[in-house]
Amino acid sequence: MTFTFRHLTSSAAALLAEHDEQRIRAIRSRRWVLYPRAKQALDRLRGLLDQPRGTRMPSIAIYGDSGMGKTMIMKQFRDEQAQWRARYRRGQSEQRPIEHPSARPDGTEALLSRRSMGAE
Repeated sequence: MTFTFRHLTSSAAALLAEHDEQRIRAIRSRRWVLYPRAKQALDRLRGLLDQPRGTRMPSIAIYGDSGMGKTMIMKQFRDEQAQWRARYRRGQSEQRPIEHPSARPDGTEALLSRRSMGAE
């Protein structure tokens, strides 16, 4: 029986020749999966970069329950922008995301955030 691996990317196919430990590590590693809401958030973040400088710059709040991908979206944006800055904007100011973890375990702060954004 002959196996063909045309359905795999070249990097995935290359893993087939690795030892079990390396393949298992690759399987368990975190991956970026672009889903529609993440794309929407990334598009909005990219749009903020196109705004002309001013005294009152626009911003965005990304809200969601724990484990929904907020940090992964910000890391993806940060990595994408780091590559862009390295190529085109050396020495200029950079954007810095702010992470605001929920301060109250009873969810009161999250409820107030959702209400203030009209999400509830």
